[in-house]
Amino acid sequence: MTAEVRCSDCDHVLLRPSPDGLGPRCRRKRRDRWLRTPAGRAAAAVRRNLNTPRPAPPGQLAIPKDHLTMPDIRLACLDEQHAAAVIAEAHRPDDPDHKVRQDGPVVVITYFDKRYPLDIADWAGQHGHATDRDAANVIARL
Repeated sequence: MTAEVRCSDCDHVLLRPSPDGLGPRCRRKRRDRWLRTPAGRAAAAVRRNLNTPRPAPPGQLAIPKDHLTMPDIRLACLDEQHAAAVIAEAHRPDDPDHKVRQDGPVVVITYFDKRYPLDIADWAGQHGHATDRDAANVIARL
């Protein structure tokens, strides 16, 4: 007895093996057949040119990143020179999710991951750029 041959996409039992491994009514085969027609190619080009947003893959965040507000927290430093030193240490130019800026003697930390301001406050407190109380206040507010 021979083993059942199944479609590689939709798992239907095939009567005979197919060269592409897909069943005759398989979704993927119908989609590929449609995209080989002139109307299918035109529809795909229009979809690409209009930049229609594709549905989010399962398990992914469906909210566009533009609509997310990033929380920020303020770390009070001893003076402006100490705040500048904290910013020089914490600045990540290639990271779009975490930003630091100086507002006088205060460092404003915009973050996506809570570990980022935690590390900055811990570092500033250990190196004497902020008092232990101010660093602890930032850590406690996270």
